[in-house]
Amino acid sequence: YQKKYGYYDAVAYTDKVQNKGLSSIKKKGFSFPEQTVWAGFIKKYFALLVKPDAKIIDGSAKADLKNLWGQMTLEPVAIPAGGEAERNFLIYVGPQRYEVLKSFGAGFEDVFSRGFFGLFKTGILMALKFLNQYTHNFGWALVILTFLIKLLFAPLTHLSYGSMKKMQLLAPKMKAIQEHNKKDPAQSQKALMELYRRNKVNPMMGCLPMLIQIPVFIAMFRLLPEAIELHGAPFIGWIKDLSAPDRFMTLPFTVPFLGWNTLNILPITMAISQVWYQKLMPSQPGSSPEQQTIM
Repeated sequence: YQKKYGYYDAVAYTDKVQNKGLSSIKKKGFSFPEQTVWAGFIKKYFALLVKPDAKIIDGSAKADLKNLWGQMTLEPVAIPAGGEAERNFLIYVGPQRYEVLKSFGAGFEDVFSRGFFGLFKTGILMALKFLNQYTHNFGWALVILTFLIKLLFAPLTHLSYGSMKKMQLLAPKMKAIQEHNKKDPAQSQKALMELYRRNKVNPMMGCLPMLIQIPVFIAMFRLLPEAIELHGAPFIGWIKDLSAPDRFMTLPFTVPFLGWNTLNILPITMAISQVWYQKLMPSQPGSSPEQQTIM
């Protein structure tokens, strides 16, 4: 293996995928769980998966500084005198393309959708590929998908901002209650809850809508560096590969301490947009001008 190709995992499939990363394998190894149906390795965009036609009774993966290898032991087969027997293996070596993996009917597609947020990850990929049928450009498909996700969650975002605004208006009263009951936290909490009830405010509503969106954000964060569809896919101008940094131009020098030697436009654009977005957001209840400046 080589570091430039990204992470490596060993995987074993029972009724779900269990995996362990390369660094952990180096330290402790990886023993296949009982009832393993198939096993293999995944390497960012690619997979090597082996499914025998017999039960796997034992298996493991090991790694050193240069090599990663695995082994499996199948249940013994009895061969009568003068007889013969054979073992068949389904072996897949190739990209983690969801539809291809699923076509084998062996659960291979679970290596792509493994983990708690795998279902969201697969759903976002399907939506991205659907949009690409019309844009013929995964970059623009990503832009449209991001816009649609923001549109979908717009009511929740509006609800969150509305709750934050109400809390901001109540901030002086909240501070007065806390000052008045400084020595009695229980009474302070009771008075605050009564204040919320009278004004029909739920302090949790400021963050709850954002928590609901987190699975989608995490799924997209996991999808973008792993989707083979984006590997080598161009976007616009200098962006020739959506799986790599944009690298607008190579600098004739290296930035001290940071080690940068390329100019990347997209991260700079994102930083500027985040500052602009932060200015649009309502201030947190009771925040001082100094806190707002820090934010």
